[in-house]
Amino acid sequence: MMEKDDYVRIHCRVERPPRRDAVMLSVGDSVPRAAWVPRSCLHGADDLTLNKAKAGDKLTLRIREWKAEQCGFLGRPDDQTDDLFGEGRD
Repeated sequence: MMEKDDYVRIHCRVERPPRRDAVMLSVGDSVPRAAWVPRSCLHGADDLTLNKAKAGDKLTLRIREWKAEQCGFLGRPDDQTDDLFGEGRD
């Protein structure tokens, strides 16, 4: 069982150019779900990746599990999420 402070991998799209403190991400192909994610909720290495990201880029980012749930990124029928160790999620 994962703890709420664990990260989950989210396959997402950058919707707007990343800001200093947050980035707008969307998940899902058929009915995308978009939300602002504070950069403090991203894994440090993935936060550095965002420095080069542009709107429209597709990335795999590690996001705190609790924030991914809050944004509605988990449990969607068309999502593609993995936990930090690459195991699939239901």
